[in-house]
Amino acid sequence: MMIDCCRACKSQDLHEIFSLPDIPLAGDFKLNEEDYDIRIPLLLLFCSNCKVIQIDQSVDLDRLFNTYAFSSSTIPSLVKHFDSYAEWIFRSFKPTSVLEVGCNDGILLEPLKKKGVNVFGVDMSSNIGDIARSKGLDVKTIKFGFNEIEILSKWIGQIDVVTASNAFPHNDDPNGFLQTAKALLSENGVLILEVMYAGSLKNDLQWDTVYHEHLHIHSLESLRNLLEINGFSLITAEIVDMHAGSLRVVAMPGNHPINSSASQILKNEEDSKLNTLESWLKFEIDSYESISLCAKKLFEISKNATIWAYGASGRASMWLNAANLNFIEKVVDASPLRAGRYIPGVSIPIVSPVEFNLSQPDYALITAWNYADIIIDQHPDFTGKWVIPLPKFKII
Repeated sequence: MMIDCCRACKSQDLHEIFSLPDIPLAGDFKLNEEDYDIRIPLLLLFCSNCKVIQIDQSVDLDRLFNTYAFSSSTIPSLVKHFDSYAEWIFRSFKPTSVLEVGCNDGILLEPLKKKGVNVFGVDMSSNIGDIARSKGLDVKTIKFGFNEIEILSKWIGQIDVVTASNAFPHNDDPNGFLQTAKALLSENGVLILEVMYAGSLKNDLQWDTVYHEHLHIHSLESLRNLLEINGFSLITAEIVDMHAGSLRVVAMPGNHPINSSASQILKNEEDSKLNTLESWLKFEIDSYESISLCAKKLFEISKNATIWAYGASGRASMWLNAANLNFIEKVVDASPLRAGRYIPGVSIPIVSPVEFNLSQPDYALITAWNYADIIIDQHPDFTGKWVIPLPKFKII
């Protein structure tokens, strides 16, 4: 379904800043090579009114998340992040209860529960929810929104912390999400969001994380605007390393002062002109150049060498399809949920790191380039060359 106005402020002052006309769903890893690919045009829009960046189409959430091939606990760096996040939440807010939206396999809820916090989770993916429930966690497979407020209220009552890490942008109704969170929060309760940061997107040309499930992308200014529309005050903000640069914000219903760290980020955005149409039109040009450069370099290499990719994430789907890298032979990934599947659009098989170590291709394109240092460290015996496509293309 295509939008005719901004999801956040309802303005029609929307401008195209990036597009891919024929692209499969990035997380639709196929069980069989012959499986049908769903291809949907991808159009990224900038709202000149509230500054929210957004995808023009909302794909049915059941189609995107009913069976999800991403289990967070299989990625050591994410385990480390969420252990630290749990400690920060517990130390900063001393909550007795926490609700996580988009809880995945319980990667945050587990360490919080060990600290004695009463934890609840919601996730759209039934298979991932089953993993969380198998750990003894109280998790429901349900969409977080105001249509479900009665079910949510009866289940959890009032909650001290509502948090969502890289899940808020999956919701096609951000206002409904925030209204639901506000209704569930206890007196002095806080909302904590971690979202992909528009500043990191622009500065590192992260066009490869712009795909159909990431419906909206935020600067701090745009997120503050959205929070204020729904009766929240932005309290604190910081930029964290997760997913190559994410924004972590704390907000509360009502009127509350903003702290100095959030004010500084807002000033940096103003100074850099992040929230201007001109900046995002330049992002579009630079992104296309990045795709073209990688495609040209790897095509020449492929004439005389074997090339694999490393990291079967949504980024891999975007690179292999947008840059037409159908000469890549295999994609390596450690997740058991993706083993034996195929990358959508190009039908390239996903294999384990064991096969990578045994086969030793000549080149390995690190599509999960935000984990490049970790991946390289895990393979000290690799005899080929690593290719890192972003933030700048390089071969090492």
